[in-house]
Amino acid sequence: MQIQSRFCSHRLAALLISLTFWSGLPGSGHAQEELRIATSYKLMTLDPHYANLNENTSLLSHIYERLVYQDDRLDLKPGLAVSWRAVSDRQWEFKLRENVRFHDGSPLTADDVVYTIERIRDFLKSPIARSVALSETNKSYIDAARLMRLPTARIIFRHLLPNSIAPAITLIPIEVGHAVALEATLSFLGLGVPIDKPSLGSAVANGFQYLLTGQYWISLFPGLALFGLIASINLVGEDVRRSLDPRNHPA
Repeated sequence: MQIQSRFCSHRLAALLISLTFWSGLPGSGHAQEELRIATSYKLMTLDPHYANLNENTSLLSHIYERLVYQDDRLDLKPGLAVSWRAVSDRQWEFKLRENVRFHDGSPLTADDVVYTIERIRDFLKSPIARSVALSETNKSYIDAARLMRLPTARIIFRHLLPNSIAPAITLIPIEVGHAVALEATLSFLGLGVPIDKPSLGSAVANGFQYLLTGQYWISLFPGLALFGLIASINLVGEDVRRSLDPRNHPA
């Protein structure tokens, strides 16, 4: 199975394949039992591609299996794929584990993996803007505007949209910072951009073996630059959110 790297290179280590564990598969000889999982978090969704939040991924890790895993040393370990190799600079070849089935008994094939990766590319982002807008519609100021018989367009653009856009804007720097950290992680592991391309993750990896020899600066300064880049992205995003939030600018 060959997959174009533009679809998977930046999501490889974090790929979640929609495979549900079930102890009572046909022919397994085990009785089907009900499994209940309790969590103190307020979950947004059980779709592994719909929201990349810690409270979601911590639970979904018990439901969906990954193509590859990472151990405590961030080394890749087999998951649904038992082996993999680079065919070219833009292609990887994976060998899937045999006799893997979904909860309904259908077999896992290479087409399922390709579909999952393309779904990540095409899938919409988390519905934070919609959820915020729905919560704002129940606020008292929206009810007051309706009682005043204001036009719907004015309620939306003058009252609802300004109070909903700030929380949605907050997601942008989070996603950008996450993308930067993910790219650096993959480059550190040798799964990111080619070795002849500049990357902070590759720069950290180049000096990793010299950390205990007194030449720690080879990895220290790229690491500080990476930290500063992610922190600055989040600080700018927070400043933009505050400037757009009408609650910070009372009339």
